[in-house]
Amino acid sequence: MASPSPSTSTPTPTPTVPAPTPTTTATDPKICFISGPLLADTAYLTTHYTPHLLRALSANHHFLLGPSRGIDTLALHYLLSQSCAPSRITLYLPPTDVARYAWFAEQGGKIVVSSANHDSRDESMTRASHYDVLRYRTQEECRALFGVRYKERVSGTQKNEIRRKSGVGLVWREVVGEMVEAAEAAEGVRMGEDARRRRGLERKVKGARVLRERLEKGEVLERNQVEKAEKLEAWERELEGLK
Repeated sequence: MASPSPSTSTPTPTPTVPAPTPTTTATDPKICFISGPLLADTAYLTTHYTPHLLRALSANHHFLLGPSRGIDTLALHYLLSQSCAPSRITLYLPPTDVARYAWFAEQGGKIVVSSANHDSRDESMTRASHYDVLRYRTQEECRALFGVRYKERVSGTQKNEIRRKSGVGLVWREVVGEMVEAAEAAEGVRMGEDARRRRGLERKVKGARVLRERLEKGEVLERNQVEKAEKLEAWERELEGLK
């Protein structure tokens, strides 16, 4: 999908995006921040990103991307090729790149005008998302790719991973809420069942004690009454276990 030339296109007013909140719930979309190396091709995307993106697409997650070449550009066009609605994608752009993505805004995509500084822009995207789909090359891969030109460093993508692990970003509450609610419901059911069982045993024990006293006095009881009296100790032990 070719983008219009900045010299011939008129920038379209970009949709505004509300500031993200620290926590979100099931009523909000889960948001994925995609990042990766500048030197990447379709094969790299297919191997390291496509399976994760397909799962996110099927779960109706939303996506944040930057404007860089490589994974940013490849992932954007991949999402659109998979019939992902542009409204599910937000691009964080420096002011100089807004006109270049006018075609994206015209199709319903969201644009956030952000800092021209890569680290600052990436931090903003981490804060506005729940999780990352990212991959950076190992030192061995970098040495093989760059040879003697390679100098060990922490890449921007790796910084995104470190930032997320430090606790930056949105927190998704749906699963936790469901687990707590389910646990409370299960506990309520269990407590209700135990209460009913305890009341039933209390009635059985009370009746068996009366029958036992009648037997001890020499009274002749019916067979089923004798059987109940003989179960007194077992019912008492069971009742004690519920206390």
